[in-house]
Amino acid sequence: MEPGTFFNARGAAMTQVVSFPPIEGEGARVLILGTMPGIESLRIGQYYANRGNAFWKVLGTLLGFSPSESYEERVKALKNGGIALWDVLESCVRLGSLDASIDKNTAVPNDLAGLLRRHPGIDVICFNGADAEKYFRERVLRNQRISGKRYVRLPSTSSSYAAMPFNEKVAAWAGVIRGGAGSGSEPSGDHDRRPVSANVGSARGTPTRHLTLHEAIVEVIQMAGRPMTASEIATEVNRVAHYTRGDQRPVPANQISARTNNYPQLFTKRDGYISLRRR
Repeated sequence: MEPGTFFNARGAAMTQVVSFPPIEGEGARVLILGTMPGIESLRIGQYYANRGNAFWKVLGTLLGFSPSESYEERVKALKNGGIALWDVLESCVRLGSLDASIDKNTAVPNDLAGLLRRHPGIDVICFNGADAEKYFRERVLRNQRISGKRYVRLPSTSSSYAAMPFNEKVAAWAGVIRGGAGSGSEPSGDHDRRPVSANVGSARGTPTRHLTLHEAIVEVIQMAGRPMTASEIATEVNRVAHYTRGDQRPVPANQISARTNNYPQLFTKRDGYISLRRR
């Protein structure tokens, strides 16, 4: 695909974007995958350059460095901590920075199998949010030979995922970053596309945290990558057990609708569809 600007069916300009080389060092044990760098990151040439993204703040808290240190020092801290960093996609056509705006037909994956061959000590692959996991399963596992790894979807550090407070994101990431393991899924032979756990328990046995309903709704919409009706969201929440009612009954559509009405800072509604509010 040649770089350039394209137009979607509504006439909006969409740009082809290309990701960075990976951050990798000797002794890597954990691979963190995003989807594709945002506009600010691409402009500056640094991972997670948008100040609204909590990535460097979370990793700094866990690895003992300041997010205000130079980019070179932060990269060095990741390598010293056994962390490799990359994105699932090598290139795609996208409107703006949101993963939900990626033209799926243009998504080309990075050579993740090659990176893993270079670093056989990596046994845990973490996804920074639901979209990274989705593209990994759809574009990587179907075409690249990867086996013997554990997969863990972590809460997105993006400012668009405001449903989880910062301290809870740190706690969710801690089990993997500090322990090198977490509750995840083993890859199946037929590349099962069911989502892996959206929450991570510590390698030391910390109980897995259950999502609240509004957090589950955010996860479902992020995974779908498009606005959804209350009925569609209810079906998906019940299917993958993101959230369980106290009475163990399925979540109805009217409960989804009521909960999104209670969180106008997270959701917008238009023509019967619910979407995440852009920040």
